Amino acid sequence: MGNKIRTLLLLMLVSSSAMAQTIPATYFGMHDINAPGMNPYPLVSLGTFRLWDNYDATWSNLEPSRGTYNWAPLDSYISVLNAKGVTDIIYTFGYTPSWAGASTCTPPSDTDYTAFVTAIVTRYKNVIKHWETWNEPYAGNFWCGNMTQLVGLQNDLYNTVKSIDPTATVHTPALFFSMTPGVCTDSFLAANGTSNFDVLDAHLYPYTPVTAPETLGGSGGLADGLCAMNTYGISNRPLWNTESSWGMNSWLPNANDQIAFMARAHFYLWSKGVARSYWYAYNNNGWGTISNGTGLNAAGVAYQQVYNWMVGATMTTPCVNASGVWTCGFTLANGHPGMAVWLDVFQSSATQSYTPPGTYSQYHDLAGSTTAIFGSVTLSEQPILLEGAGTAKPSPPTGLNATVH
Repeated sequence: MGNKIRTLLLLMLVSSSAMAQTIPATYFGMHDINAPGMNPYPLVSLGTFRLWDNYDATWSNLEPSRGTYNWAPLDSYISVLNAKGVTDIIYTFGYTPSWAGASTCTPPSDTDYTAFVTAIVTRYKNVIKHWETWNEPYAGNFWCGNMTQLVGLQNDLYNTVKSIDPTATVHTPALFFSMTPGVCTDSFLAANGTSNFDVLDAHLYPYTPVTAPETLGGSGGLADGLCAMNTYGISNRPLWNTESSWGMNSWLPNANDQIAFMARAHFYLWSKGVARSYWYAYNNNGWGTISNGTGLNAAGVAYQQVYNWMVGATMTTPCVNASGVWTCGFTLANGHPGMAVWLDVFQSSATQSYTPPGTYSQYHDLAGSTTAIFGSVTLSEQPILLEGAGTAKPSPPTGLNATVH
């Protein structure tokens, strides 16, 4: 069986598993780099938080010298998150302290790494439940060791965490998947990194030039990652996207394109079985910005709409493209049938008329407006959510009009 066929079967299996689940709030993860203490706190809903780029909570600051710990910054972040009702937190290791290595990307010794893991997991047992081995080891500014050394840290983390808190979740390093279609290998997994973890983590940025969100991770990306998981016999492990967005704002400068990317990416990733997706970042001025400093920009408003649409809903049909129109079927949290629908154009002003099935009586847009449906609606690159009454499952799309204006 060829790689392409195996990948297609895997995508179908993973998608079916995702569709059987109610979409949890924890699907929507967030990064916020306001320091100290996330002030101001994000104005969007989030179900989980990743402690990365909160520089005062990194290893080098929490252990300024070997065996001396300063937990106050991390205590502060946890206190703020818990006060807002967020108790699901992932801590990511990285930035080797100066006393433990020649640079922040130098692989620490097993002894130093294990000692810090022991100290932090012991202190935050039952408070932090997710531990990620290292951030982006394929980026030279974060890791300048080899994959064998990284697998060693993975084993150290797993064995140490499980000995202290057997219920905690241990993650792989945050991996990048191949950008070349059909590459079903990965250097970390190939270095015997296929055991001693509960969740496989990846960063699914589009990279430049930014292509349609339905090809997240470039032309290879997610498909190659799922294929690699199949190659190494770990397809049964959950896959989390612990950091992504459209990337640098300069890669996708148009606000309408940013809105479209954000919404479509969330629909697409869930449809493909990705269990969580952590946005980077709420308030980063250069990457995936959804805050204008005092409130939300248009992409931030749209982010909240997608959260409202998806959380508590169940995906009943996967996201598919038929005649240039993408659709994803839902049973919404209120029990009503729903369908997200958008036009298969990106970075384009093209629109198209579309006549929804009679099941649907209104639609919601990404600006937060609701409009009654009388006949056709206008589609663009930005999804809308069709909603009907009752508990019937959504009908297949009909009445496509291929006229592009």
